[in-house]
Amino acid sequence: MRSARFVATAFGALLVLSSGPNLLRPDGHPPGPATVVPLATPLADVLLIGGTVAPGPDGKPALWNVSTGKPAYLNAVNPVTGASLVSAPLPKVRAI
Repeated sequence: MRSARFVATAFGALLVLSSGPNLLRPDGHPPGPATVVPLATPLADVLLIGGTVAPGPDGKPALWNVSTGKPAYLNAVNPVTGASLVSAPLPKVRAI
């Protein structure tokens, strides 16, 4: 006699396999080859150390920091939502 757990697991697996993704387009044909979309140049080395809380562009408190990289960036972030308020490149800044 099969246990109830085995029957439930088998039924769940059957349900998942039978309702898998539809691999055909709406017209019934298989999809064509995928298109590769270049996103950007990957970061080689970025470092963020420290920061401060100071008024942001709208006068409300913001988290300010500078991230290293080429170029470095001055960043301000809304501490409540995490939204970017400022992201300004600093092309003449060099890491020490």
